[in-house]
Amino acid sequence: MSNSKELVKEIYSSPEVVEIDELNEGDNNNVKVSTLDEAARYAYGLAETRKSIKEFQEVAEKEIDKWRSKIAEVEEWLEAVLTPLKAKEEHLATHLQLFHINQYNSAKTEKEQKKLTSIKLPYGVTLKSRAQADKFEVADVPTYRAYAKENDLLKPAVEPDVNWAELKKNLAVNDDGRVLDKSTGEFLDFIKVVPQERKFEVK
Repeated sequence: MSNSKELVKEIYSSPEVVEIDELNEGDNNNVKVSTLDEAARYAYGLAETRKSIKEFQEVAEKEIDKWRSKIAEVEEWLEAVLTPLKAKEEHLATHLQLFHINQYNSAKTEKEQKKLTSIKLPYGVTLKSRAQADKFEVADVPTYRAYAKENDLLKPAVEPDVNWAELKKNLAVNDDGRVLDKSTGEFLDFIKVVPQERKFEVK
């Protein structure tokens, strides 16, 4: 049996990870705890480890809160600075856009208009225009739907999904393993039971 110092050292320094599946399969070679006394020592190590985790998380959260506050201040400052600048940007861009529209519409020939599709200005500013595709809008919805139906253009209806969470509340397993709906008394042979292994947790 390990003494107290060895147990403490093992608890905090052992890099080994024991898979729960190995224990469930009956492999006891990796089981280090064999008595309640040893289990109590491991419980102490677990509690102290969890305490350390919580302390570090709290310290980190406080630092994160400080940075969140600082980020919020910077974002507020940036918005205050950019709001008038963006308004000025829009004002200047609107006047250049009106200039471009006037130049394009004043062109006497199609060739001149083509040259004015793009105007390069100093300081990295370029005025561009392009033809846009026509936009279609439905003027008569009933006739539109009737036409679509006649020509197989309707999308298939989306099939409703089963409320599985609500259904599970009424399910029970009979002695012979069949699934029963308690609300209707019907056996649901289209549902099968998948047995689960006992779950072990350390709280």
